[in-house]
Amino acid sequence: MDRDAYHGAFRFASRQSGAWVCVYRAGRRVDARCDPGQPDFLFVRRGNAAIIRNGRIHGVPDLIVEVLSPGNAAYDKQVNLPAYALEGVPECALIRPMIRAVSVYRLDRLGRYAAPGEASSSDVLTFDCLPGLAATVNDLFEGAPDTTF
Repeated sequence: MDRDAYHGAFRFASRQSGAWVCVYRAGRRVDARCDPGQPDFLFVRRGNAAIIRNGRIHGVPDLIVEVLSPGNAAYDKQVNLPAYALEGVPECALIRPMIRAVSVYRLDRLGRYAAPGEASSSDVLTFDCLPGLAATVNDLFEGAPDTTF
């Protein structure tokens, strides 16, 4: 699945909320201490913008989003997700395009995410750090090729 389709959806989300200062795509490191630390997307709230310097993130973003594929799903769940929790990323979403579903993990204490909230099709997707936004999972996949068959 082309991540550009998701990038458009997240840009829309950031415009709707007015709370976001940036959306970064793959290839940006979250923090030098966080390995691997290169999420598909990350969001930084306007109030946290000081962590962005010289086009890089030097601190903990407010939200990380990973798009899972058969080749990276296990790695993202077993390596990336625990690393993001250890860094203190408050929310992390794992998008599963093959079944058009999203798991949203919220930090319940430093180093550990609570059990994920699950959303699919017409379920409304929300993030604690983005209270002004509510969209269905179907909205996220609007315009994307159908990968469910």
